[in-house]
Amino acid sequence: MHPLLYGLEACQMNRSDLTSLDFAVERLFMKLFKTVNIEIVRKCQKIGFELPSVILDIRCSKFLASTMLV
Repeated sequence: MHPLLYGLEACQMNRSDLTSLDFAVERLFMKLFKTVNIEIVRKCQKIGFELPSVILDIRCSKFLASTMLV
C-alpha cells in the first residue's frame, strides 16, 4: 500500500481525493472477501489495516514537522 502513496504527503489533496483512495481500497477488500457488506469489510480493516486517508494524514503531519525543522 505504501508504494501507492509514495510522495503524496507533499501534494495538496482535498477530501474528495482521499475519499476516492479509501473507496478504491474498500472495493478491493470487497472483491478479496467476496462480499458486498461494507460492515464486514470495515471489521476486517480494523484488525490491522489503515485506510489511505489515515496513513496520509499521519505522513503529512510528519512531513510538515520535518520541513518546519529545516
